[in-house]
Amino acid sequence: SLGCAMDAHFAGTGQNADELDWDFGDGTLSSGTSVDHTYSAPGIYTVLLSVMNQAGCSDSLSMTVEIQPMVSSSFSARQNTCSAQWDFTTTSMNAAEQSWNFGDGATSALPSPSHTYTQQGEFLVQLITMDANGCRDTSSAMIEATGGGIPPDVFIPNCFTPNGDGVNDLFAIGGMPECYELELLIFNRWGEVIFEDDGGHGWSGDMGDGMAPDGMYVFLLKGNGQLRFGTVTLLR
Repeated sequence: SLGCAMDAHFAGTGQNADELDWDFGDGTLSSGTSVDHTYSAPGIYTVLLSVMNQAGCSDSLSMTVEIQPMVSSSFSARQNTCSAQWDFTTTSMNAAEQSWNFGDGATSALPSPSHTYTQQGEFLVQLITMDANGCRDTSSAMIEATGGGIPPDVFIPNCFTPNGDGVNDLFAIGGMPECYELELLIFNRWGEVIFEDDGGHGWSGDMGDGMAPDGMYVFLLKGNGQLRFGTVTLLR
């Protein structure tokens, strides 16, 4: 009989046999009526059973066994940057079936499913894979569903120099997907909005009918239901 970790169990009988010797076909030998053996690699092996009685009479019998590769469970996860949808891709080996648990009560039996979380937070995703013999393996990963808000790794400059030299003339947010509806507001030291941009173009240092003086300004980013504050220094 074959197990799930490239293990095999052999049981032999021989009429009037006093000695039973096994050759597992991979260079490994053993003796006994009932023996267990673990193969180091999948493949097809010829197993030889030799029996002998006290008179020195002997006989032998061979059989072929096929050791299947072990099932392994693994996956990758990626969030769609413009929504709360997560795409899961199985990288499992030798799996005939799979069972996903997304950590929020939802499940799937698809090889590489997608799932949308209705709440933000951390969720433990689990993938159970099973091969054709019913052997199983499990993998899991913790993910953080952010609800499609402002990505934490966007680039926000802390200063810019709008002097017309073509270098660093614009205070612009980098790394934002094009699908985002992002609004940028700039405030002066008195909390007044001096600039507003909802097209993702950035701020060139203008305010109303003139140019803003050098100094530190507060910015507010609004996107996908999230807010982010910070400061930027204008230097000419």
